[in-house]
Amino acid sequence: MSDYYEFSKEVSLEIARAEDKFGATRWPITNLSQWAVVLGEEMGEVCQAINEYEFGDWEPDRIRTEAVQVAAMAFKVYEAAEKESA
Repeated sequence: MSDYYEFSKEVSLEIARAEDKFGATRWPITNLSQWAVVLGEEMGEVCQAINEYEFGDWEPDRIRTEAVQVAAMAFKVYEAAEKESA
């Protein structure tokens, strides 16, 4: 059974992994429009994984992984919007 707290933990770990990869303050993204593109790309990967499931190439771990990445990037959009309004 899915657990919200486990999901939140996975999202936090994904955010940390991405910040380690790109740098917490040195992301190559400079505005909200670019964040929207990143979020859309991640959402596309979830859709692709679900489509592959529908056509018999079932990879539940991949769907979950992509969903966590969407949530992590949604947080980064939220964070960027918060900085814009400060």
